[in-house]
Amino acid sequence: MSKTKNLVPLTLAAFSSLGMVGLYHTILGTALPAIRFSLQLDISQAGHLGSSAWLGFAIAIFAGGALSDVMRSQRVLMAACWMIGLSALLFGLWMTFLLNCLFIGMVGAGTGIIVGSSSALVLELFPGKQGRIINFQHSFYALGAIAGPFL
Repeated sequence: MSKTKNLVPLTLAAFSSLGMVGLYHTILGTALPAIRFSLQLDISQAGHLGSSAWLGFAIAIFAGGALSDVMRSQRVLMAACWMIGLSALLFGLWMTFLLNCLFIGMVGAGTGIIVGSSSALVLELFPGKQGRIINFQHSFYALGAIAGPFL
């Protein structure tokens, strides 16, 4: 085990944050018709909106791990959560399509940083058990992804 005193809270934060990422990824797809209606988007714009989230995720997935190498993983994870929260609060407040693409892209980027930083955090907390612990952590993503459409 790691010498970190806050092992349980950090582990729970890493696991639950990845579960929330899974939840978000499926909710976005499930909620897209309602988002399209609320923001009065055509089908092309709705596609661009979804692609903005995945573009943010794809770019930022590398940032989470890289930032965790130079900063404490806990701080990177917390910053990503703030990024998601603030962007999600601002999403849809204005009818400007490009602004909403930016906000949903920032939410996607936050999820990418969470995946990279939470994995780095878990690997740091449990040296010698990387395979088992990372598989267990990723099962939380799967549980979140399963629960998303039902919610």
